[in-house]
Amino acid sequence: SLFGHMVRDARAALDFVTCLTVTGRKMARCSTGEANTPVYPALLNKLPTVDGSRLSLAGYSLGGNVALHAAALDQRATAVAAFAAFTPMRTDFESRPTGGLRRLFEMHALLPRLGFFAAAPGGVPYDYPELLRSIKPRPTLLHTPSRDRDANATEVDACIQAVKWAALTQTRADTPSQMATAESDGLAAWLKKL
Repeated sequence: SLFGHMVRDARAALDFVTCLTVTGRKMARCSTGEANTPVYPALLNKLPTVDGSRLSLAGYSLGGNVALHAAALDQRATAVAAFAAFTPMRTDFESRPTGGLRRLFEMHALLPRLGFFAAAPGGVPYDYPELLRSIKPRPTLLHTPSRDRDANATEVDACIQAVKWAALTQTRADTPSQMATAESDGLAAWLKKL
């Protein structure tokens, strides 16, 4: 799926950044360049070393959703921040203002197989509580605007409360979905605390 490719791309970014760590620079796939990484050796000496214990993913809207999925699949992401990123799928009926699952499988063609669950979204194989639990206990920032047109704020809040852990921070704003100065500043402040 297109969404799967986006998650793969986020993980490829982690591959590249891992090659910039002290230990990564010594890894064969980073220093000799496999078929899929031929440019890494030429770049390694020109780029600063990265602290591998501080690799964070962040995104807004679809990018936030991708960041959550990539972090769930890849432990190298030591923290993740997602802004206006999701609404629970199993209760995202077509009658909802969000357009239901249809916006993911038809309108944006991101996850075509979700179309199998359009009439009965309760059958979706996983949902955000499971996804978030797979990120736990890593630091996670979820910014959930109350007027996000693609989300049901009440259900997003309930989902987050159901899986809450010490390093999960939820920020709310009575705004539509946006990634403006306030949100960017909030992300920077959160990252500085890590």
